[in-house]
Amino acid sequence: MLRAALTSVLLAAGCPAEVAPDVEDAPPEATPPTDEAAAPAVPVSAPPTGGAPWGTFDPSGLVEALQGESTIHISAMGLVDYEGPRPMMEDMSLVVDGDRARLTAARGEVVEGTLSAISPCEVKLTLPSGMATSWNLARDGDQLWLGLGGAGVRLGEGWLVCEERGVILYDGSSCTWHQEGFRPGGFDAPTPVECSLEEGILSYQVPKFMRDGEHDARSMKIHGKALLSEQMESDHAVER
Repeated sequence: MLRAALTSVLLAAGCPAEVAPDVEDAPPEATPPTDEAAAPAVPVSAPPTGGAPWGTFDPSGLVEALQGESTIHISAMGLVDYEGPRPMMEDMSLVVDGDRARLTAARGEVVEGTLSAISPCEVKLTLPSGMATSWNLARDGDQLWLGLGGAGVRLGEGWLVCEERGVILYDGSSCTWHQEGFRPGGFDAPTPVECSLEEGILSYQVPKFMRDGEHDARSMKIHGKALLSEQMESDHAVER
């Protein structure tokens, strides 16, 4: 969701899309699996009509969790200018002080900007030029994952999943798709979508762009208080 200009460039340039293999749907669970039942729920009020689906949840803690120095595994494409071949992903040094962030790429290029949380599972880096890029972010205690892979967060009795163009809200028994609206910070009316939660895997559907009635099948794995796609779990752990 909420992808800014540089993220669009990354995707258009051929970065791998985060699409999980088809998963056979199963009847929705009434409650999360027993291994997750003890996870503390985030208190949240019902979202206002047209407002953010996460209601009163405050995502600003994501920036706080990134304070200090760390190493992240992301693409340099769209962040720095370069010539010749370059790996699709590379390790970069990230230093966050307040809302100021400095990235140092593998070849020494430095990028600085303002870091902000734009949802419970997405952060945005705004450059001095006004251009911006964003990454999904998941956290389970002190462990963080940051990158272009799918991510989600425990919300109330269910989960919130960050996707391109919107979010999936699982309320503990069913799922709705909330597409980003034209008004900044606004969302279209929710649309019911099929989903199931079995053995720590949330499987759900995302409507295809400009193809009414068609959906992509996605799935994410519960990792403590985080939801992670296969790509996020395997490639984008933040190293301290």
